[in-house]
Amino acid sequence: MGLFLYGTLLHPRVFELVAGPGGGSMQEATLADHAVLRVKDSELPMLVQQEGGIAKGQFWSGLTAAQISLGLTTTQIAV
Repeated sequence: MGLFLYGTLLHPRVFELVAGPGGGSMQEATLADHAVLRVKDSELPMLVQQEGGIAKGQFWSGLTAAQISLGLTTTQIAV
């Protein structure tokens, strides 16, 4: 099981705070029919469905049960 990460979660310091101990491995990935956009009046990113779009991010695999409980899902991942 793995998670598709994008935006601020790609920053190493933020990732470490969220992920905690447990390792796993990361590799570049894309999410088809999605885009990463900025939240209005903010610097924060959001993931939205967008036909024909390609969201760039990282695929984090080899997770512990606690890490998986972050609640994110992986669909249409190309690594």
